[in-house]
Amino acid sequence: MARLRWATGYARRVITRVGVTAPPIDVKDIAKTYGVEVREESFPDDISGALHRGREHAVIAVNKGHGENRQRFTIAHELGHYLLHADSPAYYDQEHQVGVHFRASPAAGKWDVKEVEANRFAAELLMPRRMIIDAILRSGAAEASELARQFKVSEEAMTYRLADIRLG
Repeated sequence: MARLRWATGYARRVITRVGVTAPPIDVKDIAKTYGVEVREESFPDDISGALHRGREHAVIAVNKGHGENRQRFTIAHELGHYLLHADSPAYYDQEHQVGVHFRASPAAGKWDVKEVEANRFAAELLMPRRMIIDAILRSGAAEASELARQFKVSEEAMTYRLADIRLG
């Protein structure tokens, strides 16, 4: 649980660092701020994206066949791996100074803790708790579809987020 709070706190620090004050969050601009290039690539439908770390360059590739909201979450998720798991041998080969991590569906319902951390980071980055509360206070309602539109995320992602922060 502490590592999930760490991932959430890290996303909050990123938002503060880049000076974002209102949705929607420009996740491509944030990636660029951290020196990460974002590219659209052709992947099978079950692969949402990948993070490639090179010696002097990092790239997040997203599935160009997926919709904008899906791509935004994938970029935020992979940026989470980039920032949270830079020293993890499972995601980065120190000897060759390269690492690749693919964002795909979990196999047999099993989630790696790093996947959960990257998802938590992405959720806080794209749907910051404080901004959601502010939007609800302005509108007087916690309508998932309207909030999803404002934050440029799927209604499903917003519904999960509202439940996660106990507003659903």
